[in-house]
Amino acid sequence: MSDSMHSGVPQASTMENWLGPSQPLVLTLGLNQVLQGDGFRTVAAENAQHVLRRLREEDVAVLLLGSELTSAQALDILAQCTAEQSTNSRVAIVFCGGPEPELFQKFVDEGLVFYLTRGEIRPEQICSLVAAYLNRASRKSSPDPDPLFTSAPSAERLLDFCVRLPMQIDLSSARGLVVNVVSELIDASYVQCLIYDADEQTLTNADAENKEVSYSAASGLTAFVASTGARLNIDRVGADARYDSDIDNPGGSESARLIAEPIVGADGVPVAVITAVRGAESAAFSAEDLRILRSIAEFAAPTFSQIILQKRVQGLLTGRATDPNSEVFRREALEYHIRSWDQQGDVLKTLPMWLRRSYWIVLVMVLIGLAGVAVLVPGLKNLFGKVN
Repeated sequence: MSDSMHSGVPQASTMENWLGPSQPLVLTLGLNQVLQGDGFRTVAAENAQHVLRRLREEDVAVLLLGSELTSAQALDILAQCTAEQSTNSRVAIVFCGGPEPELFQKFVDEGLVFYLTRGEIRPEQICSLVAAYLNRASRKSSPDPDPLFTSAPSAERLLDFCVRLPMQIDLSSARGLVVNVVSELIDASYVQCLIYDADEQTLTNADAENKEVSYSAASGLTAFVASTGARLNIDRVGADARYDSDIDNPGGSESARLIAEPIVGADGVPVAVITAVRGAESAAFSAEDLRILRSIAEFAAPTFSQIILQKRVQGLLTGRATDPNSEVFRREALEYHIRSWDQQGDVLKTLPMWLRRSYWIVLVMVLIGLAGVAVLVPGLKNLFGKVN
């Protein structure tokens, strides 16, 4: 490997960017720029042998092969990484794929190459790729199993929840379904799901008679979750300065335990908050309780976002229908759609007309045949009886 490949690139001793002993190691070779990113440390290798040695000796999270390498050199390094079972590299990101990226297909299929470009890209784009892979690797190595694919009793109930949730047509019914499933799967004395309106700064719940009650989102643990998107697990609510009994635990004790989880919308802003409360005499909420609550919030997020979007669209169309200056849609079309919001649709008739007619013709012929058989059978029995 020529010395020109290293021009302008610091050696390993000066390139190492130790941000912390526990941060993932990113090993680079052939980059034409210094890479510094948050959340990982970088080391620039001197040559291919240095790369393989670091892979054997250390837990390398990502290997970056830059544009100062040729495609053949990068392919050779990847082949050696595959051949040496002692290497610890999880993935490579290649910036020297050149005009024939299909040459790397084998390593893409084996999961060794995470991303491939024809040439080097900007440092911030490289850091985004590294962060994306590290985030994915962290999720895959998480000890928490997928709640829908476990043998736990909660899996069946969560699956039923996922089936029924998209069928809800308004926030009230969706909120009620969330409260029911949380009450079934988590031992709690009080469960609520409050809808958060970021524009109005309100949190809305339903009382025992299913009447909506709105609270200000200016105080309370629930309001804190709605405003920040943080999840909470508090052993004694009264000891927390953010606690507001009216919204967090109406009529409950200040010694109660509380967990809260945001339902996050498509724009990253919470659209609702789920809370569960139990008495101080009960055990603290377990890691399984927290996992279930987090899963329910994640499953509910798309449906809540869709219903909220639908309400916004309906409000927009209603406004245009009452605006005499609106020329985007015909008034008749707007009024028709507004009237049809609460109507259930019919099953689509996908069969062609000739096939539907043939069905009725065949059905009539079958009925005639059956009637004929019913008439002929007694006559034949009488005939054979006389012959005998």
